[in-house]
Amino acid sequence: MDNEKCTNSFINDLDFYDREKLLNICEQVELSEKELLNAPNQNITNFYFPNGAVIAMMLANKTDKTLELGLIGEEGFLGIEPILGVYKAPYKAIVHTKGLALKTNVAQLLKLISTNDAIKAHLFLYIAVTNHQLAQSAVCNRFHLVEQRLAKLLLMLQSRLHSSQFKITQDLLAAMLGVRRVGVTKSARLFQHLEIVHYSRGNLMILDLKALEKVACNCFAIDQFTYQSIMYA
Repeated sequence: MDNEKCTNSFINDLDFYDREKLLNICEQVELSEKELLNAPNQNITNFYFPNGAVIAMMLANKTDKTLELGLIGEEGFLGIEPILGVYKAPYKAIVHTKGLALKTNVAQLLKLISTNDAIKAHLFLYIAVTNHQLAQSAVCNRFHLVEQRLAKLLLMLQSRLHSSQFKITQDLLAAMLGVRRVGVTKSARLFQHLEIVHYSRGNLMILDLKALEKVACNCFAIDQFTYQSIMYA
């Protein structure tokens, strides 16, 4: 692929030669909104490094109610399990926001890291970040209010899309938060009343980022600190 077009910071943080080796086994693909990349208990065949797209990790129960576990943007990649020797997906991974990604198959990446300790170590650092963030997500989903969690989710989207304006429906927000739509509607109306966001027909604009950060629980800040402290220690 054209190396100059890589905006994935996880890849770009590698030194020049390791970055080139990883890019050489990747192809750039266009991911469509709601595209299914992994399904629970199915074989994982590819790794994805978002290059503009955002991927959501979702877990569903027996009644098909879903809960967002995390979002993957240009800071990371989808496909940690094969690196640990597990080839079945534990959750559903769908494209939340369409865009580009770099894709490589499992066999190619595993072959590369078998002879490259630097890339392997970098991958394991991100696995550690993911484990910390999933644990924090469990705490957040159990103890924090809907408006706090909604504010955190909007901050996560803003940081991964590098934009304060994006398309998202209240139905999708409710599914990601694992709550009824009425809860999202109530919180969204509060945010609009406080002039923190503007929301109309699936188009959301963050008007006051600082105010949104104050409403959000501290999980967003903890996630950011976790990433920085592990990846750049």
